[in-house]
Amino acid sequence: MSEWWTYTLSDLLMFSAQTYYRLFELYNREIWPAQIVAIGLGIVALLCLRRAGAREGRIVAAILAACWLWVAWAFQIERYATINWAARYFALGFAIEALLLIWIGVIRGQLLFWQSAKGIRVAGFYLFLFAGDIVPIGVKDTALLYEYWCFLKMVDLLRARFDLAEQTVVKVNRFRTTVTLAKGITSAMRFVHRPTNQNLYVVYNRMFDRLPTIAQKPDNVIQLANDKRFYIFDAKYRIQFDKRYLGQYGGPGPTTEDINTMHRYRDAIAIPHPLRPKEYLKGVVQGAVVLFPFSDEEAYQSHKFYKSIPQVEIGGLPFLPNATALVSSKLDALLANEFSDGIAAEKLAEF
Repeated sequence: MSEWWTYTLSDLLMFSAQTYYRLFELYNREIWPAQIVAIGLGIVALLCLRRAGAREGRIVAAILAACWLWVAWAFQIERYATINWAARYFALGFAIEALLLIWIGVIRGQLLFWQSAKGIRVAGFYLFLFAGDIVPIGVKDTALLYEYWCFLKMVDLLRARFDLAEQTVVKVNRFRTTVTLAKGITSAMRFVHRPTNQNLYVVYNRMFDRLPTIAQKPDNVIQLANDKRFYIFDAKYRIQFDKRYLGQYGGPGPTTEDINTMHRYRDAIAIPHPLRPKEYLKGVVQGAVVLFPFSDEEAYQSHKFYKSIPQVEIGGLPFLPNATALVSSKLDALLANEFSDGIAAEKLAEF
């Protein structure tokens, strides 16, 4: 052990990622066609949830308990335990959950379902699709999933303000539904502002490659009412909180490297002039903001990179499922400024 410092965390893993994926491949091959039965049970559960009565609650609880027991035995004990000694304890946890579902849901009938808020229902429906591989999502790292979530949440915030007219994210063909969000592939949503009939786009992975220097590709670009004004929201799943940073900027926040990237986007992105091919329109990026994972929105409002947004339109905003108020407020300010004439006309018509 004289060279213990040469070891990394990956050297302490019991198995490689390839071994783990191979385990799932062999498992699914061996249990075929049980997957069809699982999808059938999922459809039955969905149909029961539409009625949401006591009888339907018992049926759903029984289905869930059976699935939990199956996972405990067929996967955790029979297969996963061959490469991970802790799998037997996982199996015990699944078995306990199954027994609780049987006792509370099937025997006592206390597992009741009701119609929840629309957003929760939609999220639950898509989780069902992902779980059934009806909408394949694949294995993603956390930073990439955060990028996806930021894009989809911004779309959700804009849907409360505009009509969604067109999208290239979810595609349906005869055989299956697919989600096209992928790193390096441009996906877009087109919204329509009803009072003015103007378009607004949210684009994921937009490539600005017609530049005289180096191509730029921010995560989320809001293209405002015309094709010459943009606002960038770039998702970065990282946060800086070292002692020097805290003292200089007033709390945890986006990294200084990411803030510099926002400056670069605003300065570097230009678009070709529509009439003079050798010239470029500069200053088309109205602002650029880092979206980063931080939950205390109130405390962040004293941060230097929050105060810099109204000053120079460069900075950072926290963005998490429980922290969307500041991003929502920024969107409101952008849209009010962009569509102020149409909003005023709409209010006048209502008056």
